[in-house]
Amino acid sequence: MLISTCDLPFLTGNVVLRFMEDSLQLAKREHAGFIWPVVPVSLCYERFPQIHRTSLRLSEGVFTGGNLALIAPKALLKQQARIASAYAARKSPLRLAKLLGASALLRLLLSQTLFPSLLTIAWLEARVSNLLGSPARALRSEYPELATDLDRPEDFRALKVR
Repeated sequence: MLISTCDLPFLTGNVVLRFMEDSLQLAKREHAGFIWPVVPVSLCYERFPQIHRTSLRLSEGVFTGGNLALIAPKALLKQQARIASAYAARKSPLRLAKLLGASALLRLLLSQTLFPSLLTIAWLEARVSNLLGSPARALRSEYPELATDLDRPEDFRALKVR
């Protein structure tokens, strides 16, 4: 099942198709029930410089989460409440880390200040998999359209500048 937010004005059919193809391949290869995109935040600012992004520094780089997800229907039904909680916390890395447990919160804080290598995509995948009870994988994407949504009045004003 493909889930998308509705505030993605730059999203195109080609980007959705590419996300679906790449996600289905990853899901099949990794037997994953949940796929979410991560996009280098630099690509978002390159393409849409006036629109603020929530981002997180990981060992592999600085990323922002995309606003699409591919979820196996069984995984969605089984973990509907947890997925809803994660969605509600999506704009706050601290709130998301709290959902993943005390060790995730500590790791997040340390990785952003002293030890950037503590937080990796693989570690996050393992924690999300544990939380959802189903293999979860992050899909690295080069499409800022997946991650550039409009949330604040200044985001809408930035569109007028373009």
